[in-house]
Amino acid sequence: MIAVGFVIAFKPKRNSKDWENDSALLYATIESIVNQKSQHFMVYVVHHELPNQIFESKNVTYIKFHFDFFDIGKIENAQ
Repeated sequence: MIAVGFVIAFKPKRNSKDWENDSALLYATIESIVNQKSQHFMVYVVHHELPNQIFESKNVTYIKFHFDFFDIGKIENAQ
């Protein structure tokens, strides 16, 4: 039985100033969640590109987000 779900939106590589660091921080975050006593949870990582380090666990699912992020600059300059 799943009691808690964690959804982590992982930013696109193009929006990252340090992809290696962002990937490492995501890995550490997932590792911290997975190391809890209770295993009645799921972690869903929504991404454009997979991070450099993939945390493998039955409690972690990676979901590819196929749509581009909204760019307010393009809308404001479209007039």
